[in-house]
Amino acid sequence: MFSSTVIDIPRPFVDPVESVVQALTIASLVTRRPRRGSTLALILDSRRRGLGVVAAPRVDRTTIHSLVGACCDIPRADSIVVVSVRRGIPVRATDVELHARMSFALAAAGFTLLDWIVAGRGGAYCPRIVVGAPDPWTGSVPAP
Repeated sequence: MFSSTVIDIPRPFVDPVESVVQALTIASLVTRRPRRGSTLALILDSRRRGLGVVAAPRVDRTTIHSLVGACCDIPRADSIVVVSVRRGIPVRATDVELHARMSFALAAAGFTLLDWIVAGRGGAYCPRIVVGAPDPWTGSVPAP
């Protein structure tokens, strides 16, 4: 699963984001310190090259649409990797419902939720694992 190193930082508009490690590395570059509850959306084009990063205080049922709206302002946006930081443990019982709502809202706006990564005290996890969605990082990056 972790086929890259922290040094493998993809260049915006040039290199594709090919792994969850690379997505977390990009997010860690723009995460505020000290760490607090927040959400970042890494916006990618159809070849998974980074186009921009949108910050939000946190993602929940009421803020999903503002996050989607911010992503709509980025030209050529195709897929989104959402990275949430939680101050406590990363896993919450509402993550399955939130993953479904986020996927639906992004799809309605013409985007794909490539992955959602939640980091917190004790580690990180991807709610797609609980939902049973396939791993988007296995396989190749889409061809031009």
